[in-house]
Amino acid sequence: MKRPARRLSALLALLALAAVLAAPAAAQISTGGGYDDKPVLPQHHEYKHSLRRPFWVTAPNATDTEKVIPHFRAEGGTVPGPAGLTLRLVPAVPRARGLVASTRPLRGAQDGSGVADPAREGGRLDDPTSMLAVSRGWEAVLTMRVTPSPVALAAATGGKIDSNALPGIGMAVWLTSTPIALAAPDARDGVEFGVPKDAYDGLRIAIQPVPSAAFPGRVLISGQVAFQLAGQIVTLGSCTADLRTADSPVTLSIMYVDRDRELSVWVDPSATNKGYTSPCFRRKIELPPRGGYLALSAANGELDRTDDMDVLALDVYALDAPPRPPKTAMSAITYDPAKDGKVDNKTRDHIAEIEALMQKLRAKTDDAALRLAESNAKLNAAMSSSPAAPASPLVPPPTGGAAAATADLSRLESAINRIETQLATLSRAVDSLAAQNRETDRRAESAADRDREWRASLDSRLGLTERALDHRYNEIVALVRQLQGLPESTERLAGHVASVSAKSAESGDGMGWMGMFALMIAAQVAAWCMYAVWRKVRAGKEEKKYL
Repeated sequence: MKRPARRLSALLALLALAAVLAAPAAAQISTGGGYDDKPVLPQHHEYKHSLRRPFWVTAPNATDTEKVIPHFRAEGGTVPGPAGLTLRLVPAVPRARGLVASTRPLRGAQDGSGVADPAREGGRLDDPTSMLAVSRGWEAVLTMRVTPSPVALAAATGGKIDSNALPGIGMAVWLTSTPIALAAPDARDGVEFGVPKDAYDGLRIAIQPVPSAAFPGRVLISGQVAFQLAGQIVTLGSCTADLRTADSPVTLSIMYVDRDRELSVWVDPSATNKGYTSPCFRRKIELPPRGGYLALSAANGELDRTDDMDVLALDVYALDAPPRPPKTAMSAITYDPAKDGKVDNKTRDHIAEIEALMQKLRAKTDDAALRLAESNAKLNAAMSSSPAAPASPLVPPPTGGAAAATADLSRLESAINRIETQLATLSRAVDSLAAQNRETDRRAESAADRDREWRASLDSRLGLTERALDHRYNEIVALVRQLQGLPESTERLAGHVASVSAKSAESGDGMGWMGMFALMIAAQVAAWCMYAVWRKVRAGKEEKKYL
């Protein structure tokens, strides 16, 4: 009995070893350091910021060749992948570039203003489906697959290429303050991952191939935050992972939690969004509270650095969002122009017209209800006066008065349904007018704020101008006083020159020319002083004119 048992255990061991050898090699991750498991927070899926199949849909009233991605835009070499199951950012073509970018700010308003106010319109968000504006964090989960071309794989396994990361070659996940765009096709310098370098503020997570003969599928995952206004680039961290030759897709998670001011990047080789073991890197950093525009870009190098870079999904989640407020019933919504804001006469007349029409519809509804009650009474009387019909599985249709009453009942029910539909339409119109009035009030307040700021700036400038004019006035008064005393000085100088000339004439003929020379110098000095005074007075007048 022992020998068959030993054979069975040996057979099971061989089967287990064969299963291990036959299993595909999972992507190995070399982290840059971590100290905790991946945080688990309540999630709310943001479908308008996510990228899922079908990636390309035909636009309304468009030809078959005009296709768009809902809530995203594509540039460069981005095309649908095989069978439309993936979105290929770039094919394995040398120097290929591709971009897919969201057209909506991550935590912005639906109207494109970039700021969502949770307190607007009684606590309702501009986009009622999004919770990013009131959440305590966000997470972007990218499911991707990077497949090297046969030439690139052969060069990597043969050790014929440099194992260092080439600048700007690979894939990048962007979260920028403004929407990004691809660089010009002929641009080579100052381009990273197909995007102009140092042109945007925000977060960048780069995935760059660093192949070697021992690890041909290795990539470097790194992160940085750029502040172009301050001229500062903050390096967040990095890690390496064997993702480039993995048989299955890989999931990359980028998470930011507001309360901890922490950004973390995680890699799941199983692409299930559940196989995170340790973080690629974590970093305490202050990101803008309103987020930005999410985008994916990719760029290939030469022939030995060409990959097929496919996106299977990009899911965005709002983390730890507060519960939604209960919906307000339509019957509880009221609008009072005297309390809710000032309206013009045209809007007030329109509201009065709508209210009058609603009163008429309510009267018609009451009349229809009365006629319906009378028809029901007639129907009951007709049913009670008619002889009892024998039991039958098939009841014959009513005849005579009963049929007429049934027809009246159907018509009245249809009329009531139409009136209720019209009432709902009018209620929506009233809500729309109320929203327009609130928007008008908000714009008026904004204009008043700008007017107050302009007046304050004008008062400040006028004060500076007044002080400058006072200073110029004092200088002009001093110059005028000097000018008033100039004739006396000139007369004294002339008398002195005349006495010197007389003495020179008395002393001899050779001294007369010296007196004339001194007189000429005195006249020139007096003319120069008068010209200088005239120039200063004129300059003061021109400055006062242009101020």
